[in-house]
Parts: sequence; structure tokens; C-alpha cells
Amino acid sequence: MDQERLLRIGEVIDRLALSRSTVGALIRSGELPSITIHRTRRVRLSALMRWLDERDPGSADEGVERRAWAPESAAAVTEGSPPVG
Repeated sequence: MDQERLLRIGEVIDRLALSRSTVGALIRSGELPSITIHRTRRVRLSALMRWLDERDPGSADEGVERRAWAPESAAAVTEGSPPVG
């Protein structure tokens, strides 16, 4: 069986450069897949990378650095505004 890297929530926060509350909301809503192991929440690295690729399909191209996109406000998401940055 392949060993898959499991990230702590703090590692996810660091990788995405998002707040704890934003990452928590993404996990609670089911938008960012996670698993629970004995009362601890983990995110599979592959799930995080797939989640990022879904938001930035061009980042999956070879040689292109993966980027995380975070809206500056919830209004940017609901109004369909393009990503900032």
C-alpha cells in the first residue's frame, strides 16, 4: 500500500497562506476534503493538490508553480469576480 502524506491543519494553513478560520470553514463545508483519525483532522497531500488544481487548472502543467487562490472577501466569490493576484 502506498504511504500517503497526511498534513496537519497547521501545515495546510501554511501552504495555502490562509487563516485558521478560513481553512476550518473549507473543511466543515466539505469543499476541502479531510479525514478524522482519533479526534484529529488531517488533509491528504494529494487531496490538497487536487483541490488547488481544480481552482487553478493551469498549475497542473509541467514546470508551472502551483498557487493558492483566496478571495479577499466572500463577496468576490458570490459575485463571480475573477481571482485577485
